[in-house]
Amino acid sequence: MARHLVSDPFSRVALAVMASLLSVGAQPLMAQTLPQRYAIAQEFVAPAFTPGGAAVAGINQVGQAVGNGMLNLGTTTKLVWIGGKLTLVTVPIERTGAMLWTGSQATRLKPLLTNATATVRDVNDSGWAVGDAAKSTATNASSYAVLWRSGTVKDLGAGARSVAQHINAQGWVAGYRFASTSASAPMVPFIWRGSSVLTLSPPSGVSGVGCVGLSDAGVMPCRSHQLTVNPDGSSAYTRTSYLWSNGSYQALTHAGASQVYVGASSANGTVAGTLMLNGDTRERIFIWRNGQFTPLAPMPEGFSGNVLSVSDAGVVRVQVWSEQLGSTASLLFTPDGQTVDPRTLGVSSGEQVLDVADINGLGQLAAAVRAPGSATIRQVLLSPLAP
Repeated sequence: MARHLVSDPFSRVALAVMASLLSVGAQPLMAQTLPQRYAIAQEFVAPAFTPGGAAVAGINQVGQAVGNGMLNLGTTTKLVWIGGKLTLVTVPIERTGAMLWTGSQATRLKPLLTNATATVRDVNDSGWAVGDAAKSTATNASSYAVLWRSGTVKDLGAGARSVAQHINAQGWVAGYRFASTSASAPMVPFIWRGSSVLTLSPPSGVSGVGCVGLSDAGVMPCRSHQLTVNPDGSSAYTRTSYLWSNGSYQALTHAGASQVYVGASSANGTVAGTLMLNGDTRERIFIWRNGQFTPLAPMPEGFSGNVLSVSDAGVVRVQVWSEQLGSTASLLFTPDGQTVDPRTLGVSSGEQVLDVADINGLGQLAAAVRAPGSATIRQVLLSPLAP
C-alpha cells in the first residue's frame, strides 16, 4: 500500500466539494499518456450506520480498506438566532466514525468513548489501522493517537492533540503531537514501536520538523520550513528535507536542484516529493529510492502541487491546483515521466473514474467511480487489466 497522509476528517461538506470538482461534465486537466484499463474487483459499500456516506482513505494489499463517515447519533434541541430572535430548533447529532472494509463488508472501528469522534488514516497488510479518537463527545474534543488491532482500540500514549498517521508492516506507528496546549504550538513528530512513544527532536539548527511517511524498514521522510529574514526586511522560507532512521537524520539533497521537498513514502522506502532542477521554471515531481533521484514530469503550467502518496512502483499521486483558474484536480506521475489524469482511465464496466484515493503495491486503485448520467458515486477497488 501507499503510505499517505489522509485529509481532514470526513464531512458532508467535503463530499459536496468533491462532487462539485469532479462533476460529470468536468474536463480532464491533461490528456492521458498511459493507456490502461481497470476492472472493478470489489465495491466498498457505505454501511447503514453512516447515512451521509463514507469516504475510503487507504487500502492494503489484501483487499481491505479504511475510511471515515458521518455517524447520525440522533437529534438534540438548541437555541439559535433566526430572524433576529432566539428560536428553539432540532438539529442532528453527528460525529466522524472510522471503519474497516473486508471485502464489501464495513465494520466500525471502536472509538475510545461511545459516540465520540474517531478518524482512521492508514492500514497495514495485517489489517491494523491507525488514526485518532476523542475521549469526550464534545464537538471540539481533543484527539488522541490510536491503534486499532483485532477489534480493539489502543491509546498510544502520545497525549492530547496527537494523531497517528502511518503504520508499517512491523506495526510501528508514526504521527505527530503538539508541543503544548497553545493554539500556536508547533507539531512534533513521534514514532511508536510497540511499547512507548519516542519524540523526534528536530535536526541541529532547525526549529521544527514534520514527517510524512514510514517505510517497513522504519525510515521516515521529514521536512522543515525555515524563515529567513534578509537585511532589507524581506523574508522567505527555505524548505529542507531529511530521512530519519534509528534516531538520526540524514539530509536529502540533489546537487542539481534547490529545495528538495518530500511529500510521502511507500512501504518499500520509495520517497516522493517536489524539487526545482537548475534551469527549470516549474517545480517537478521526483522519486528517490536506494540513494537515487529520478526527476519526473514538471507541474502543469500555472499549477502548484502537493504530493499525497507514492506506491512501491513509484507512481506518485499529486493534488494540483491553480489559484488563477480556481480549479483543483488529482494527477498521477509515473516513473517513466508520464502524467495521467485519473479521470481518463478506462473501467471495463463503463463507469467513469472521478478520483483516486490510494494506490497499493499491487497497482490496485481505491477510486470513486460513477456511471455516465448517474448521480450515484461508488467507491471501489480497481485492478489493472492486461493491455
